[in-house]
Amino acid sequence: MSFSFLGVRFYISVPFTVMLAALLFMDKSGLMSVSLAAVVIHEAGHILVMKLLKCAPSLISFNFQGMLISGVKFCSAKENILIALSGPIANILFSLVFYCLYLLSSLYSFAVFAAVSFLVGLLNILPIKGLDGGTVLRELCSLFFSKNGGIIFSLISVFSAVAVLLLGIVGLIKNKDNPSLFLLGIYLLILNLLKIDRM
Repeated sequence: MSFSFLGVRFYISVPFTVMLAALLFMDKSGLMSVSLAAVVIHEAGHILVMKLLKCAPSLISFNFQGMLISGVKFCSAKENILIALSGPIANILFSLVFYCLYLLSSLYSFAVFAAVSFLVGLLNILPIKGLDGGTVLRELCSLFFSKNGGIIFSLISVFSAVAVLLLGIVGLIKNKDNPSLFLLGIYLLILNLLKIDRM
Protein backbone atom coordinates (compact mmCIF):
# COMPACT_ATOMS: atom_id res chain seq x y z
CA MET A 1 0.00 0.00 0.00
CA SER A 2 1.32 3.43 -0.92
CA PHE A 3 0.01 6.96 -0.27
CA SER A 4 1.25 10.54 0.10
CA PHE A 5 0.91 12.86 3.10
CA LEU A 6 2.28 16.43 3.18
CA GLY A 7 4.18 15.67 -0.03
CA VAL A 8 5.97 12.64 1.45
CA ARG A 9 5.34 9.22 -0.07
CA PHE A 10 4.61 6.39 2.37
CA TYR A 11 4.90 2.70 1.57
CA ILE A 12 3.49 0.07 3.95
CA SER A 13 4.46 -3.53 3.18
CA VAL A 14 2.08 -6.47 3.49
CA PRO A 15 4.11 -8.15 6.31
CA PHE A 16 4.05 -4.91 8.33
CA THR A 17 0.30 -4.59 7.78
CA VAL A 18 -0.26 -8.19 8.89
CA MET A 19 1.91 -7.68 12.01
CA LEU A 20 0.05 -4.48 12.88
CA ALA A 21 -3.34 -6.12 12.32
CA ALA A 22 -2.33 -9.06 14.56
CA LEU A 23 -1.23 -6.70 17.33
CA LEU A 24 -4.47 -4.74 17.10
CA PHE A 25 -6.51 -7.96 17.05
CA MET A 26 -4.74 -9.40 20.13
CA ASP A 27 -5.14 -6.16 22.11
CA LYS A 28 -8.22 -6.63 24.27
CA SER A 29 -7.77 -3.36 26.18
CA GLY A 30 -7.89 -1.05 23.17
CA LEU A 31 -4.68 0.67 24.26
CA MET A 32 -2.81 -0.51 21.17
CA SER A 33 -5.07 1.49 18.85
CA VAL A 34 -4.85 4.55 21.14
CA SER A 35 -1.06 4.19 21.25
CA LEU A 36 -0.93 3.83 17.48
CA ALA A 37 -2.95 7.06 17.09
CA ALA A 38 -0.56 8.86 19.47
CA VAL A 39 2.45 7.61 17.46
CA VAL A 40 0.86 8.76 14.18
CA ILE A 41 0.32 12.24 15.68
CA HIS A 42 3.91 12.23 16.94
CA GLU A 43 5.36 11.33 13.53
CA ALA A 44 3.04 13.77 11.73
CA GLY A 45 4.50 16.52 13.96
CA HIS A 46 8.00 15.60 12.77
CA ILE A 47 6.96 15.47 9.11
CA LEU A 48 5.12 18.80 9.28
CA VAL A 49 8.16 20.61 10.71
CA MET A 50 10.49 18.83 8.26
CA LYS A 51 8.24 20.02 5.46
CA LEU A 52 8.21 23.60 6.81
CA LEU A 53 12.02 23.54 7.02
CA LYS A 54 12.23 22.09 3.49
CA CYS A 55 14.14 18.99 4.58
CA ALA A 56 11.37 16.38 4.45
CA PRO A 57 12.23 12.88 3.19
CA SER A 58 10.94 11.72 -0.18
CA LEU A 59 9.91 8.26 1.07
CA ILE A 60 9.05 6.62 4.39
CA SER A 61 8.55 2.88 4.16
CA PHE A 62 7.35 0.45 6.82
CA ASN A 63 8.36 -3.17 6.59
CA PHE A 64 8.71 -6.11 8.93
CA GLN A 65 12.11 -4.90 10.17
CA GLY A 66 10.85 -1.41 11.01
CA MET A 67 10.76 2.02 9.40
CA LEU A 68 13.12 3.23 6.66
CA ILE A 69 13.43 6.93 5.78
CA SER A 70 15.06 7.82 2.48
CA GLY A 71 15.75 10.96 0.48
CA VAL A 72 16.33 13.22 3.50
CA LYS A 73 17.86 16.58 2.67
CA PHE A 74 20.59 18.03 4.89
CA CYS A 75 19.38 19.87 7.99
CA SER A 76 21.41 22.05 10.34
CA ALA A 77 21.83 21.19 14.03
CA LYS A 78 19.23 23.79 14.99
CA GLU A 79 16.79 22.41 12.41
CA ASN A 80 17.39 18.87 13.70
CA ILE A 81 16.56 20.09 17.23
CA LEU A 82 13.31 21.67 16.01
CA ILE A 83 12.39 18.51 14.11
CA ALA A 84 13.15 16.31 17.12
CA LEU A 85 11.08 18.47 19.48
CA SER A 86 8.12 18.69 17.10
CA GLY A 87 6.96 15.10 17.72
CA PRO A 88 6.77 15.37 21.53
CA ILE A 89 5.24 18.86 21.25
CA ALA A 90 2.53 17.49 18.93
CA ASN A 91 1.77 14.76 21.50
CA ILE A 92 1.61 17.21 24.39
CA LEU A 93 -0.62 19.65 22.46
CA PHE A 94 -3.00 16.84 21.47
CA SER A 95 -3.04 15.56 25.04
CA LEU A 96 -4.08 19.03 26.24
CA VAL A 97 -6.84 19.22 23.61
CA PHE A 98 -8.17 15.77 24.52
CA TYR A 99 -7.94 16.49 28.24
CA CYS A 100 -10.05 19.63 27.69
CA LEU A 101 -12.52 17.52 25.69
CA TYR A 102 -12.62 15.08 28.59
CA LEU A 103 -13.35 17.92 31.05
CA LEU A 104 -16.15 19.18 28.81
CA SER A 105 -17.72 15.81 28.02
CA SER A 106 -16.63 13.44 30.84
CA LEU A 107 -15.94 10.79 28.18
CA TYR A 108 -13.30 8.48 29.63
CA SER A 109 -11.87 7.69 26.17
CA PHE A 110 -10.76 11.32 25.82
CA ALA A 111 -8.89 11.07 29.14
CA VAL A 112 -7.22 7.81 28.04
CA PHE A 113 -6.06 9.33 24.77
CA ALA A 114 -4.81 12.45 26.58
CA ALA A 115 -2.78 10.29 28.98
CA VAL A 116 -1.34 8.01 26.29
CA SER A 117 -0.41 10.90 24.00
CA PHE A 118 1.23 12.74 26.90
CA LEU A 119 3.22 9.63 27.85
CA VAL A 120 4.38 9.09 24.25
CA GLY A 121 5.60 12.70 24.15
CA LEU A 122 7.20 12.48 27.59
CA LEU A 123 8.97 9.20 26.82
CA ASN A 124 10.35 10.53 23.55
CA ILE A 125 11.84 13.64 25.17
CA LEU A 126 14.16 11.55 27.38
CA PRO A 127 17.84 12.28 26.54
CA ILE A 128 18.54 8.77 25.26
CA LYS A 129 19.96 7.71 21.90
CA GLY A 130 17.15 6.49 19.66
CA LEU A 131 14.61 8.90 21.15
CA ASP A 132 13.89 12.51 20.16
CA GLY A 133 15.47 13.80 23.36
CA GLY A 134 18.61 11.90 22.39
CA THR A 135 18.67 13.71 19.05
CA VAL A 136 18.35 17.06 20.85
CA LEU A 137 21.10 16.09 23.29
CA ARG A 138 23.41 14.89 20.47
CA GLU A 139 22.95 18.13 18.52
CA LEU A 140 23.49 20.30 21.62
CA CYS A 141 26.63 18.35 22.52
CA SER A 142 27.96 18.80 18.98
CA LEU A 143 27.28 22.55 19.16
CA PHE A 144 28.74 23.21 22.62
CA PHE A 145 31.32 20.44 23.08
CA SER A 146 32.68 19.84 19.60
CA LYS A 147 35.80 18.02 20.83
CA ASN A 148 34.20 15.68 23.41
CA GLY A 149 30.55 16.02 22.41
CA GLY A 150 30.17 12.39 21.38
CA ILE A 151 31.52 11.05 24.66
CA ILE A 152 29.40 13.45 26.74
CA PHE A 153 26.31 12.52 24.70
CA SER A 154 27.00 8.79 25.10
CA LEU A 155 27.55 9.05 28.87
CA ILE A 156 24.35 11.04 29.47
CA SER A 157 22.42 8.70 27.18
CA VAL A 158 23.67 5.51 28.87
CA PHE A 159 23.05 6.87 32.37
CA SER A 160 19.53 7.93 31.34
CA ALA A 161 18.85 4.45 29.89
CA VAL A 162 20.11 2.89 33.15
CA ALA A 163 17.74 5.16 35.09
CA VAL A 164 14.80 3.94 32.97
CA LEU A 165 15.91 0.34 33.55
CA LEU A 166 16.13 0.89 37.33
CA LEU A 167 12.66 2.47 37.36
CA GLY A 168 11.49 -0.56 35.37
CA ILE A 169 12.97 -2.93 37.96
CA VAL A 170 11.23 -1.04 40.77
CA GLY A 171 7.98 -1.12 38.78
CA LEU A 172 8.39 -4.83 38.14
CA ILE A 173 8.91 -5.51 41.84
CA LYS A 174 5.75 -3.56 42.71
CA ASN A 175 3.64 -4.88 39.81
CA LYS A 176 4.75 -8.15 38.25
CA ASP A 177 1.94 -7.97 35.67
CA ASN A 178 3.44 -5.10 33.66
CA PRO A 179 7.09 -5.43 32.60
CA SER A 180 6.81 -2.66 29.95
CA LEU A 181 9.15 -0.10 31.53
CA PHE A 182 11.65 -2.84 32.44
CA LEU A 183 11.70 -4.15 28.85
CA LEU A 184 11.97 -0.61 27.49
CA GLY A 185 14.93 0.03 29.80
CA ILE A 186 16.70 -3.12 28.55
CA TYR A 187 16.03 -2.15 24.92
CA LEU A 188 17.31 1.41 25.42
CA LEU A 189 20.41 0.24 27.27
CA ILE A 190 21.27 -2.30 24.56
CA LEU A 191 20.68 0.33 21.89
CA ASN A 192 23.10 2.65 23.69
CA LEU A 193 25.78 0.06 24.33
CA LEU A 194 25.87 -1.20 20.74
CA LYS A 195 27.66 1.89 19.51
CA ILE A 196 29.19 4.72 21.53
CA ASP A 197 29.08 7.99 19.54
CA ARG A 198 32.36 9.81 19.04
CA MET A 199 30.96 12.54 16.70
